[in-house]
Amino acid sequence: MLPKENFQPLVSVVIPCHNAEKFIESTVISAINQTWANKEIIIVNDGSTDNSLQILTAIKTHYPTTNIHIINQPNKGVSAARNAGIKSAKGKYIALLDADDIWMHDNLEKKITELEQADAYAIHSNAILIDENDDPIPDQVLVGKKGNLYLDILKWNGTCVPGPSSFIFKKEIINTIGGFNTSLSTAADKDFFIRVAKNYPIEHLDEYTWMYRFHDGNMHKNIKVMEHDTCLILKHHVKKNTRLNRQEKRYIYWKTYIILAFSFLKYRYFFDGLKYLIKSFFVNYYLTLKELNYKIHKN
Repeated sequence: MLPKENFQPLVSVVIPCHNAEKFIESTVISAINQTWANKEIIIVNDGSTDNSLQILTAIKTHYPTTNIHIINQPNKGVSAARNAGIKSAKGKYIALLDADDIWMHDNLEKKITELEQADAYAIHSNAILIDENDDPIPDQVLVGKKGNLYLDILKWNGTCVPGPSSFIFKKEIINTIGGFNTSLSTAADKDFFIRVAKNYPIEHLDEYTWMYRFHDGNMHKNIKVMEHDTCLILKHHVKKNTRLNRQEKRYIYWKTYIILAFSFLKYRYFFDGLKYLIKSFFVNYYLTLKELNYKIHKN
């Protein structure tokens, strides 16, 4: 049996929303239907020009007993929207939820219970990938890791934290690490997770408690913005990082260049793809040749 609301710590659900009319209703409803009673839902309407605001207003009217707040602001980007939501949050915990993802009904309950028992600062869980019609994508899941993930995230060592909609943390850590970097968009999540992992171990609930929606509007498909953000992360977190030795820095630069190379090639930006392949070769020719051989045989 769940404890009464008065004995549950307040959780602030922060949902940034920009032109998300297609999915925002199912996203917000999944937050409303959580079994964790003591929650507030903060939706930051980031200058939407579609029907997002009308949908949000209708939801708030339809659920008058649910603690829903809508913040309207000019379009400033997802990082600024998340920061605005976090700033207004009153909860002990912040739970991030993107406007196109869906939580299973016990997502908050399982994670907050784990956080309280472990007296930890942050937690995440696994995700099932779904398409635009809410149908699971066969054999597509995201499984994260637990512990001191700082180097793993920097080195791109697999999926460490599947995404923002997976992540719940104590609001107090914002005083240590700051909010989301507003100069970043597609890589703002990675930058935030790096700063969290640099200061705190991260718990992992090894269960599938949310659904990541894969569709044409996903921000990671904007490869030029991804390039800009990824290079800024190298500058901010790797270039002058005294916690990394020379070999670790070389590996991170190589892995980053390889990822950018194949991302550009995937979307037929052949010149840019070749540019980053050459960069990766000069950083570490052996690993580049090994990766190329793997890609060739895989395809």
